[in-house]
Amino acid sequence: MHTQNLQVTATTQSGMLVTGACRVLFHAFKESTGSAPAAYNLTDGNATGAKVILPITLGANESTRDWLGNKGLEVQDGVYFQLVSGSVIGNIQVVMEDEYQADQQRLLAALQASAGA
Repeated sequence: MHTQNLQVTATTQSGMLVTGACRVLFHAFKESTGSAPAAYNLTDGNATGAKVILPITLGANESTRDWLGNKGLEVQDGVYFQLVSGSVIGNIQVVMEDEYQADQQRLLAALQASAGA
């Protein structure tokens, strides 16, 4: 399965990280000033009222990192990084939905072939 690592550099801005259906597998972020709290959301798309998939609040110099499992968090309209307050640096790892589904089909075919052998 081909994954993409999407970087968020030390920023005080929001922005679209990837467009299209995908799955968020991992995220790791750190408050980047070392002296003030920060909060951010990862949302499903950037439209008004987009669904928040990961709301995170960090204390000064705090960090977070989470593996979200092999299935990850399913996203329909891409991942938008919404900075609520402060400044952070980090990355997320995603796999596009079409690649995820193709990989699942390959695994299923391999299991069926080994069961029939």
